[in-house]
Amino acid sequence: SQQELQLIDHAAFQRLRNIKQLGFADLAYPGATHSRYSHSLGAMELATQIFDHLFKPGDLNDHFRKRTRQALRLAMLLHDIGHAPLSHTLEKQMPAGVTHEDYTHRLIMDSSFSAEITRLFGGDGVGPEEITSLNFEAGGVNYQPILKQIISSECDADRMDYLQRDSFYCGVN
Repeated sequence: SQQELQLIDHAAFQRLRNIKQLGFADLAYPGATHSRYSHSLGAMELATQIFDHLFKPGDLNDHFRKRTRQALRLAMLLHDIGHAPLSHTLEKQMPAGVTHEDYTHRLIMDSSFSAEITRLFGGDGVGPEEITSLNFEAGGVNYQPILKQIISSECDADRMDYLQRDSFYCGVN
């Protein structure tokens, strides 16, 4: 959507273009130069496909489905926004007990980037809180557990994208 494109154009997201997905792996695998930027876009697409497969139009109230789908798309798009340069390679240099997920949460919840999220999506009922919590309930059903599994589980959109993308760029069948 136009709102998503505006968010992607924000400097906080654009910096992902310069963060290598695989750290120093391109020294061994010259094609492995893809970034957290391309990974985030791919993971968002896979999360959307999973959501659309699980929740077909008509399964949920249209407004609720649209709002929940948008929050999921943004959660997946922004899941790596807190990564340091060279990805996981430099996480050991972060303050003790702090991970890229902590920085991601902070950028989404408490920064100029969170204000941009609110400006672009607040009118649709999707803000930083909805993106980080994915706490959606309708008809006595809490959808948070399944939404969280699409984002982070043993077989989530994040892993599906990087397994496909990394294996392709590293020449693994």
